[in-house]
Amino acid sequence: MERPQAASKTNWFARSREGLEIYPAEERLVDSANQFHLWVFDSPIFRFPIGFRERLVAEGPYRSAAQQRPWEPGSRPEDCVDSATIERRADSMLWQEGHMQE
Repeated sequence: MERPQAASKTNWFARSREGLEIYPAEERLVDSANQFHLWVFDSPIFRFPIGFRERLVAEGPYRSAAQQRPWEPGSRPEDCVDSATIERRADSMLWQEGHMQE
């Protein structure tokens, strides 16, 4: 089960599509009603050249005082990991990409 924003994208399009909501510069702002604009690419292989490269869903934060919202009953994803696992995976990803130095 997805969080509300991602679920809306999936309900309207498909799980394999990437979408983008833009917070524009003031000179491009369109705010004429209480609505949001979501741009979704009609390609199952298109990926934005920004953001994360792989999925990581966790029950706790990675080196942060932030708090994760609890999952609704029955909605916790099967691949959801705990804080210790996210720390190991994140460190591994950073080492592989050369973001951390010995």
